[in-house]
Amino acid sequence: MKVVTSHVMQRLDREAIELTAIPGLVLMENAGLRAADAILDVFRESGAGAVSVVCGKGNNGGDGFVIARHLANRGASVRVFVAADPATLQGEALGNYVIAQKMGLEIRQIASPEELEQNRADLLSCDVLVDALLGTGLRAAATGVAAAIIAVLRASDRPICAVDVPSGVSSDTGQIIGPAVAADLTVTFGLPKVGLAVYPAAALAGRVRVVDISLPAAVLAGADTPYAILLPDEWRWPFPPRSLDIHKGKLGKLLVVATSRGFTGAGIMASHAAMRMGAGLVTIACPASCNNAIEPAIIEAMTAPMPETDQGTLSAEAREAIIDLSDTRDAVLLGPGLGAVAETRRLALDILSLVNRPMVVDADGLNALAADPDALQRLADPPFQSRQLVLTPHHGEAARLLGTPVTEVSARQLESALELARRSGATVVLKGHRSVVAAPDGRASINTTGNPGMATGGMGDVLTGIIGAFLGRGLAGYAAAVGGTYLHGLAGDRAAARLGQESLIATDLLGELPALLRHLTSAERTASRRRDAWTEIPR
Repeated sequence: MKVVTSHVMQRLDREAIELTAIPGLVLMENAGLRAADAILDVFRESGAGAVSVVCGKGNNGGDGFVIARHLANRGASVRVFVAADPATLQGEALGNYVIAQKMGLEIRQIASPEELEQNRADLLSCDVLVDALLGTGLRAAATGVAAAIIAVLRASDRPICAVDVPSGVSSDTGQIIGPAVAADLTVTFGLPKVGLAVYPAAALAGRVRVVDISLPAAVLAGADTPYAILLPDEWRWPFPPRSLDIHKGKLGKLLVVATSRGFTGAGIMASHAAMRMGAGLVTIACPASCNNAIEPAIIEAMTAPMPETDQGTLSAEAREAIIDLSDTRDAVLLGPGLGAVAETRRLALDILSLVNRPMVVDADGLNALAADPDALQRLADPPFQSRQLVLTPHHGEAARLLGTPVTEVSARQLESALELARRSGATVVLKGHRSVVAAPDGRASINTTGNPGMATGGMGDVLTGIIGAFLGRGLAGYAAAVGGTYLHGLAGDRAAARLGQESLIATDLLGELPALLRHLTSAERTASRRRDAWTEIPR
């Protein structure tokens, strides 16, 4: 599903108004009506008999006036609180304020801290709170009475519905800008906004409903946005059915450069995941002393014992043999369990610099890049800038690569992933809840599969193996990363449903992949999404 910034959404609204002559008042009316429908639907069991609607002075407030009218018409006891002097209202917001006033709705002004205190008890005397305060236009932290109202809403124990986006979050970046509302439900219009998809702001959105406000289908289809959120049942298996004369050489030959003494499991899990994802041939280049542990653990893969350091990591003497092996392979997987020995890090950088093959880099491969200030930029330089390279950092690794605090990466996940992709010329999978997959050309996809049970060792190795298999089978880096991240999370969700989150381990995902792929490649597979609803995603 496409995800848009506020600027793109405003442009779509203008196109609908200018090209099809749909008045802005009609779009606002539809938005408020559909939001009222969602409020009654979601909060039906808990009750929505009394509703407090907090309106700002912009279009978000205008939506709030419409919501208040429709809820009142359906029997709810509605109070409207305007966080401004009504004399300052303009345009459609003013028009809908006047309609609500003439309908006899109870409307109170909260334009100062004193008025907030006077109305606090009545504001909170409700079953549901509606946040129509700031909307998508927020560019700086809320101050004054708006910040005070947000603090009251945040401290309330009443369920909250946010209109379009929760007040206080950036609709364009996923950042939390100052004080912000934590909603239980967000009803957003036309297309979802970036801030509802990307963490940390997404944590404040609660359940998300995307509702139709009668924007023409052609206008929505033409939305020029580089961003998408990958919802369940949207991804499709990218390969055709296997032909009768297929052979293993046509299904991708993957070289796994991984493991060290004490970390053999990393390469084993990555290789196992690649084979379960359909890779035809997998070869593990490993320190010679690790070979006897690896061979019986994954008997379908080949091993290539290599010279090693005294610490049991791959040594510089392995360089030519690894490069020669890569010349006969379709893709390379580099990094899991390589170790932090300086000589091995230099070897990893040599492989990155000299091997012109599609490649996925994780863990110690990323740490090697981070240890060399110039290495990241060299990835984007000729002659290999066009190879299909995928980096899969978690937030700490991304922070080291970017030379920025990890808190900055966590607060600006979309921008961080895009910046790392731009600097490296690689597709970047910034791992975490709602992993962000970013391409050097500015595209980004937000993943919705996965669960907290996957916060355990080895999960990244499984992801790397899946992506490596896709690269070996001919997918471009961005497609391999998007599909691999989606399947990795989906396997984790299936395993958690069967085993629970607390006891989930990485190898549980390997056991889920066969049935998952059988489902995805079945001709009987059907989609079950409602066309007007964004699948409900836990925080």
